[in-house]
Amino acid sequence: MHVLLRYFLLSVLLRTGATFQCGTCQKDGASTCTSSLQPCNAGEHSCLSRLNIDITGDKKHTRIEMGCAPPSLCNAQLIRLALGKGVYMTKVSSCCNTDSCTPPAPSEPSLNTTYNGKYCPVCFSETDPCSDKAVLSCTGPATYCFDFTILNATTHKERHIKGCATKTVCNTLKEYKGPLIGPSEIHNVICQEAKSNSSCLSLEFFLLGLLLMKTFLFSAY
Repeated sequence: MHVLLRYFLLSVLLRTGATFQCGTCQKDGASTCTSSLQPCNAGEHSCLSRLNIDITGDKKHTRIEMGCAPPSLCNAQLIRLALGKGVYMTKVSSCCNTDSCTPPAPSEPSLNTTYNGKYCPVCFSETDPCSDKAVLSCTGPATYCFDFTILNATTHKERHIKGCATKTVCNTLKEYKGPLIGPSEIHNVICQEAKSNSSCLSLEFFLLGLLLMKTFLFSAY
């Protein structure tokens, strides 16, 4: 009897078009925003709040996003990548799983910029092949090298990216299915333990990579 009752209630909800809803909003330069409820797509059964932080030298840009999310985005609670000397991209996420719920506001994690003696190839190229001569000095707990491509969903152009990350973040990228830098998808993620050899360090490549990253990160919003 109880099984039949639950089936009947579910059928009523489906016929009336009842859907899972989440508060949705976006705001630059802030850590909170005022949201309005919007219906979620199929497979999105969580409400997400994500704080994006881009740092290039002494410049920092923040952006808060709230909306519907699939499980893969909720599993990636923290993604922090070192993309160049003094260039960091961070995404901090929190989720809740009940209809119309409000996820906890994500807070910015501390940034450790102390060099740890490890080095990774660094690249942020959209057209030219990456060069192993460009090397990044890793900082804090980032002792792994990542290597992946992102496909821009709007322009359909690929961008090759290399740099430093923690082992946990590097493994998270392999399962991550959401946008990372602008409207993009991640492909071909490779993670390797960083080396302690900086003999191929090139100042010229650092300066070129830094210029490209500053132009991209702060013009994408």
